[in-house]
Amino acid sequence: MILTINGQQIALKKDASIEYVSENRIFTDADDYSMEIELPLAGCSQNLAVFGMLIRKDVDAEIIYYDAVLQDTNFYKRGAVVITEITHEYVKVQFLEKRSYQNFFPRFDEKYINELDLGEWPALTPSNTTPQQMWSRWQDYTALPLVNNSTGVMQNCVKWNSSQNRYEWKTDGDNDDDLDYSKGFSFQPNLLWLTKKICDALGYTYDFSIWENSSTR
Repeated sequence: MILTINGQQIALKKDASIEYVSENRIFTDADDYSMEIELPLAGCSQNLAVFGMLIRKDVDAEIIYYDAVLQDTNFYKRGAVVITEITHEYVKVQFLEKRSYQNFFPRFDEKYINELDLGEWPALTPSNTTPQQMWSRWQDYTALPLVNNSTGVMQNCVKWNSSQNRYEWKTDGDNDDDLDYSKGFSFQPNLLWLTKKICDALGYTYDFSIWENSSTR
């Protein structure tokens, strides 16, 4: 049996065995998990390189989790390991997959996007960008025309310039229908960009290369 954590193979105790449980979430609201796995720390530079100084009092082990792979002949599972016990001599971990991990780490289900710090919008205005730039499919965010249904204020409003054969931002000076036009943008985020921001805010690593290279991005 090989346990890999954060891409590094872990040293198991000599003659160690791992008890692995596979459940059906339809009946138990869980997936796969292992019983506790004891990993040596004292004098084991291989494991210390992965776990670092977990024994320090300022380390909150209850919120630490690691990407992990558990594999053997004809057996491969990818999930996470969480720490269940730490001493100077060893660290005990539990391997969790899918729903089992979510049950252990409830904030996964309880975190709302409006509670996350996703950064700020860029300092773009109608004066320093064009509709063509903002509507590019490669942008991380776009600014499509819309109306706020509670105020009637037009956002991201455009007009057609027939002499230039292009769209331009409409401003208050162009107001010919008694609407107030926003002087800034009301952005709509690209889903790929937003997903990356969410992962960053939650401390997850990711590989979206297939999505990034998709023609339907």
